[in-house]
Order: sequence, then C-alpha cells, then structure tokens
Amino acid sequence: MRLRTAVTALTGAAALTVALAGSAQAADGSIFGGQSTNNASYASVRYHYEKVGSSYTAYLEDIKVGDLNDGDGWGSSLVVHSDQGVLREYRVHDSQFYSFGDEPFYRVSGVWFAICNWNEATNTLNSCARLTKGG
Repeated sequence: MRLRTAVTALTGAAALTVALAGSAQAADGSIFGGQSTNNASYASVRYHYEKVGSSYTAYLEDIKVGDLNDGDGWGSSLVVHSDQGVLREYRVHDSQFYSFGDEPFYRVSGVWFAICNWNEATNTLNSCARLTKGG
C-alpha cells in the first residue's frame, strides 16, 4: 500500500522508477541472479530498499560473484546500475568466487544489476546480461 501511495503522488518518469523498483521489493528482499551471455560468469544478490525521507536507500546483501572459465584471463564483474549511473562494480579474478559484504546505497532509484566478463588485461567488460529476479 505504501508503494501505491507513493506512485500516486508522483508523475512521469519518477512514478515509473518507483513502480519498477517496487516490483523488486519483498519483505526480506528479493534474490536476483544470472549468468553472462556466454555463461562464463555468474552472480547473485539479495536486494531490498526503503523510502527514507524523499529518497530511497537500496540495500544489497549476500553479494556473490564467480568466474566459471578457468585460466582464460577473464574474471567477472557484477555491475550495479541506477538512474544515477553505475553505483559500483564487484569484481573477481579469473577462476575465482567471492562473497562480498552487505552494502547500502543512499538516495538512489531505478536499481538493476548486470553480470559481465571482465578482461583483466584491458579492463573491459563484455557478454553482459541483466540479472533476473529469482534467477
């Protein structure tokens, strides 16, 4: 009900952003997960948010990133996007898996996630895919 009231009070793109963000919320958060388009990298994250004053705080928990192709010189990068731009990248080196600590992001909207292959030599990303709810 709180989301419906907030959406009603907003117009245009702001209302759409709140509605889209609201679809990702659950009482204890929602798990998003997936693999890069070539299945060489994977990630998962638990996500929830709350309204704080006139903005939103996004909470990321149980952040996991892994690289599935051993010895190819490519690692993996979980990229956290929002309407404000890229908020953070969580990277692991070739053949590694890592669980990152919980992290809040303040005054954000429209948060979404992508998993990419990360070329350690050139510092470039490719084969990116958006994480899906329950993925």
